[in-house]
Amino acid sequence: MEKQFLIITPLRIVPLPLEPSLASLSLYTQALKNGFNGDLLDFNTIITEHNVSDYDNIIEATIDQWLSSNPEVRLIGISILYSALFERAYKIAKFIKKKYNDVIVAIGGHHPTIFYKEILENCHEIDYVVIGEGEEQFVSLLKMLTQKMQNKDDLNNGIAYLSKGRVTVKEKSSYIQDLASLGVTNYNQVDFRKYFSPDMETYYNPKKHDIICAMPISTSRACPYSCNFCGMKDVMGPKFRNRPVENILEELKILYYEHDIRYFRITDDCCTAVKKRAMKLFSAIAKSDMDISFEFMQGLSIKTLDEELIDAIVEAGMIRGGLAIESGSKYLRNKIMNKNLSDEKIYNVINYFEKKYPHVWIIIFFLIGLPEETVETLEANISMIRKFKMVYPITNVIVPLPGTILWDQCVKDDLFRISIQDIWKESLWAQSTKSWCSDNSNDFETKDRYIIQPYNLSIEQLDEYHTKLLDIQNEAMQKVVQQKLKKDQW
Repeated sequence: MEKQFLIITPLRIVPLPLEPSLASLSLYTQALKNGFNGDLLDFNTIITEHNVSDYDNIIEATIDQWLSSNPEVRLIGISILYSALFERAYKIAKFIKKKYNDVIVAIGGHHPTIFYKEILENCHEIDYVVIGEGEEQFVSLLKMLTQKMQNKDDLNNGIAYLSKGRVTVKEKSSYIQDLASLGVTNYNQVDFRKYFSPDMETYYNPKKHDIICAMPISTSRACPYSCNFCGMKDVMGPKFRNRPVENILEELKILYYEHDIRYFRITDDCCTAVKKRAMKLFSAIAKSDMDISFEFMQGLSIKTLDEELIDAIVEAGMIRGGLAIESGSKYLRNKIMNKNLSDEKIYNVINYFEKKYPHVWIIIFFLIGLPEETVETLEANISMIRKFKMVYPITNVIVPLPGTILWDQCVKDDLFRISIQDIWKESLWAQSTKSWCSDNSNDFETKDRYIIQPYNLSIEQLDEYHTKLLDIQNEAMQKVVQQKLKKDQW
């Protein structure tokens, strides 16, 4: 059967994690369900730190070989998970159009969703930008290009393109409300062993699983909360939606029994937002014959957790997870960030994990550098961290995302320390990324590390406290590793 599409996942910016792209897999699955045939091309399984010096030649040769073998293809979609990938995605689009001008190129993700107008006006190698969720839009483009749809006027909402030199946008007016309609992800083109990397042998693995791939899995979309720094609503919509438990279990069983996957990463922004549904999901996993380990990639919402739910999650296989505290200052956390999270709740949840489940590796996330940051709020972070016995604190510097309350505040009050005039070309985070194959987040120059200027705090003071917090982080890492690995806690 002739192929109508190719979905490309660009090479990530940092070395880890090495994992299949859920976005690409979801697009691929929906295209197949609608009768189309195509392929997945993930450069993360092709380019390594050993051959990255030949990056351009590998990209061009790989795409050239595929397109030469599939001259009938009509549409290439490029999935841009993070803004920092836009430059690489655009480079791929330029190569495609240089040699295969008749092939239509579409991109999607958070960055294109925010900057579709600037991208279409300046990047003529990109034909379409998908806004927000992309499954229905990708299928809509395929229907139009294969003449199953009459013209562009019939395209689904959430697609932008150039028409007579002007940007035309079919505004995003709806999101997929019934996630059951997506069904179960199709993994027929995934060679999971290509996602193995030597670092997996050093993963925290108290169940002693054979980790051939750390597989991401999604159980819900969007988030019911409104943190001032989060831009997820721009991509996933304003309404929180759960996937059916039955679909998730079926997907887990396919990965477990057919592909030998034992280690999972739950990528949701708020997997535990609805307790009844979360209890159903994790209780079902615990009662199944599957023996799995999983971690929560994003910060779990502490205010959704209680002892009963924690018990269910750990029994199901949780071995590692982040808790999104964000600030030790109640003022910053609740009045500014809008987290509505009390100190008492934080201490109760973490103390419960520490006392009952010492084998579970708990990470606590903090953000520093908000406009309202002060010496007092930074001291509150240190004070809170010191109260815990066995957690690993990670401190990140705030990076405003376009479309968020924080971004608008920084623009209004002229707080940016860098130019944002051409920010559509790259992400703020990418400006502080020096290379692909090394984790150098602690090696940035002071002037590059902090994107915005707090109202009542100098950059020198912020840097001083950041250094203190990184020192505490390193001390905690050594302590936690020694405690977790000293003996088998499982």
